[in-house]
This record gives sequence, structure tokens and C-alpha cells, in this order.
Amino acid sequence: MEKTGEYYLELDEDDVGYSICYLNENFALVNSQNGLIFLVDTKQKKIIEDVTIENHLPMPLSHYYSILKDDTDLCTDLYFEGVGDNVVFVYRHNRNDEIVSGFAVEETMKQKLERAGKDLENWKDSIIVIPKSKFLAQIFI
Repeated sequence: MEKTGEYYLELDEDDVGYSICYLNENFALVNSQNGLIFLVDTKQKKIIEDVTIENHLPMPLSHYYSILKDDTDLCTDLYFEGVGDNVVFVYRHNRNDEIVSGFAVEETMKQKLERAGKDLENWKDSIIVIPKSKFLAQIFI
């Protein structure tokens, strides 16, 4: 496979995450590891703007994951993927759930997994589906 290019997106103190959705050949949505969402111009290789989804605005990590009470980095609770002509966002519905993959947490992984097993009955993921065309329409306004 031949490499066609590299992207170096400046995300302040955050890193590029795992979600990416190409809206068309020129634009994509990319998230950071903290779940912040950016609209990227794939031709110019730069961030055009931050993207926010109603009721899932960037908040301090402690808002979404109370176990990280001292962490003030901004994050969202959203992950996304492109599915056909849509972008599907997944988020945690039950915010009382303390499952985190977090860092600098005094609880051991075994303790987290034991607690997670108890909390799974309350775990609810929900989705938001937004057509790719809605994001593209915002670019050309």
C-alpha cells in the first residue's frame, strides 16, 4: 500500500482520537481522544471549525466521568462513525455509571471490572443520527 499523505492536526493538549467520518472527498469529521469533534478540510489538511452536538457540549472531564473529579480538560461523551449517508453518534445515557478507562485513578483494574459487572444492568448507550448533508450545508453558509 502506498502512503498518499500525512496529517498533523494541532489539537492543543489533546491528541487525534479514533473516530473519523469522511463527509465527501473534501471534508471529514475527526474526533480527539477526549471526544471533541472537528470539521477538517482534507485537501488543505487543516481544521475548519469545532463541531458541537446539542446536549453534548464540551465540558470538563469531571462532568461526564465524576471519578476524574480533578480533571478540567474539555471532553464530550460522543463517539461516531459514518454509516452510509449519515453520521451515527453513540453516547452514554446513564451518566451515573463510573466506568472509565481513565488514568491516575486509585482503583485497580480488577476493582473497575468488578464494579462494571455490577453496573452493566444500568448501562444504556443511545445514538443520534445526523445526515452528512447537514454538516456539509454548514460549510457553505
